[in-house]
Amino acid sequence: MADRSSRPEQMPTGMSEDLKARVERLRRQRWSYERIAAEIGRSRAAVARVAKERGVARLDRLDPREPVIRYERSRPGELVHVDIKKLGRIERGIGHRITGIRQGQINGSGWEFAHVCIDDASRVAYVELLEDERGDTATAFMERAIAWFG
Repeated sequence: MADRSSRPEQMPTGMSEDLKARVERLRRQRWSYERIAAEIGRSRAAVARVAKERGVARLDRLDPREPVIRYERSRPGELVHVDIKKLGRIERGIGHRITGIRQGQINGSGWEFAHVCIDDASRVAYVELLEDERGDTATAFMERAIAWFG
């Protein structure tokens, strides 16, 4: 009488290979787990287990995917990507939801704008945190970015 694990070596699914093949076939027809379970008379969990085992669990994986065609410039400076991200600025670290105090204004709160310029060929980035996103500010940023990349 030696000690041994009470864990079963294999979990019986109670599903024959024919039934598993039927689950796979129905799933490839884009049936839901619930509909398949009702059709074959098994639980949704059993259907999901078989679908995962057969590699048909996710519907987006059933369709063949088109290869990703990525453009990439060969020379640095040939193409740059520019974006502006609006960021909320909170000066005081603790707000009214923590302290319960709603008196007074938070000085210095507002917006900051991260201006980003990335070279397509080298993936080198130039970033500045500026006060606004107006045209004159963006133009001045681009002039500094071009000079920096140069």
